[in-house]
Amino acid sequence: MKYLTLSQVNNALERASTKGHIKNRTRNYLIIKTLVESGLRASELVSLVPKNINFSEKVLHIKGKGEKIRSVYIPRDLAIQLKGFIETNKIRQKDPVFPLTREGLYRITSKFALTNPHSLRHTYAIFMLENNEVHVRFLQEQMGHESLDTTQVYLDIKEFRSQRKKILDGVIPS
Repeated sequence: MKYLTLSQVNNALERASTKGHIKNRTRNYLIIKTLVESGLRASELVSLVPKNINFSEKVLHIKGKGEKIRSVYIPRDLAIQLKGFIETNKIRQKDPVFPLTREGLYRITSKFALTNPHSLRHTYAIFMLENNEVHVRFLQEQMGHESLDTTQVYLDIKEFRSQRKKILDGVIPS
């Protein structure tokens, strides 16, 4: 399972905001930031419309797999940036925030994050467990996993990384 480090995410955001056509820089930056900070699937991101974003509550109402609706909480700064992007670009309530095909989305993430949208989804899950120490059930809901077993994979990765860090820090406590 591929996911990015914090340094790689920061580099991707930097590339997206400074490279490429100037009129697309904010869009590209927000695409990567939204994927990393929400854990959305590629299909969910390209179908995101303003009417399904509650800016005051910082919640995206997402139609996921099986047409199930779930609420995905996002950081305040992302909500503010999305709102500004939507207003600046005069995106109508029922129009996609990022009017791209999945292939177009893959091109953007490959160019700036050097990976695919699904790896950015994995990155979100790992960051949430490692840095925010969220409950696995909360992460399951955020990601739209029907089975807890699917989410459990991220716990295994977190535990592996934790064990590796302990070894690297030394076997004998100082």
